[in-house]
Amino acid sequence: MPFMSLAIRSATLTSSLACAALLYLPPALAHAGPNAAPKEAAPKEAAPKEAAKSDPAASAPLGLRVALGLSGGVNGSFLQKPKDERYYANENSYSDYVYPGFGGVGGLVALQLDLGWRFITLSTGYMQSFDQADGKADGGTLTISQTTTHIPLTLRFELPLELVRPSLFGGLDWVSPSDSSVEYTRPNSPYQGIRSESYRAWTFGFGLDFMVSELIRIPLRFYGVLNPTARDSLNDSIALQVLGNQVTNAELRGEWDWQAGVTVGFSYDVYRR
Repeated sequence: MPFMSLAIRSATLTSSLACAALLYLPPALAHAGPNAAPKEAAPKEAAPKEAAKSDPAASAPLGLRVALGLSGGVNGSFLQKPKDERYYANENSYSDYVYPGFGGVGGLVALQLDLGWRFITLSTGYMQSFDQADGKADGGTLTISQTTTHIPLTLRFELPLELVRPSLFGGLDWVSPSDSSVEYTRPNSPYQGIRSESYRAWTFGFGLDFMVSELIRIPLRFYGVLNPTARDSLNDSIALQVLGNQVTNAELRGEWDWQAGVTVGFSYDVYRR
């Protein structure tokens, strides 16, 4: 019968197509069967967590700096006239020695070490000044010459601007004169020499730092050095050797009452953090 023959052929063709499909399907789907639900896609692995960001406060600069500097300049040196111009010794007073007061200009060179934190800097160094001062006495000129070593220790406060940083500073200065001499333009000098001893003084001033870069600056300083020792009488300004009532030797005292100067130099930060 034609209908039965057509049905048998259709069934045979369907079975052949099903077998061919099974041959080309992936093994997982071939064994799952036609009614198996498709497997869900495997969940994606979680992305590794980003490294914890560093604390900004921990990585921020501390503002520490260590700097070395070299400078030079000019200074003025002064000895004031005492209030009482008489010299007292052995219950006597002597007024024959004229003490005019002295003043003059010299030069200096200095090395400096700075330890800074933010806007505060502790400074020390080594400065040598070549001092000279003149005074008029009895129609002639007395000239004091000496080399003075300064070891200052100061605290400086600066305004941290970008290009030019103004500052104020103050502290102590250990002063040590050496190679002292006195000359007189007339034949008979009232003084046979000069005596200078080490002393401690106050130092203070203000400055301007011109910022070339973060590491290099040009420091300009205006400073003063004040000897706190008072000169009330001539005994504080000269030294006489008296034998009986006779003066056998007279010397000037060369510790400056005060000095003032200006320096300019070069400073480089050898360490920053």
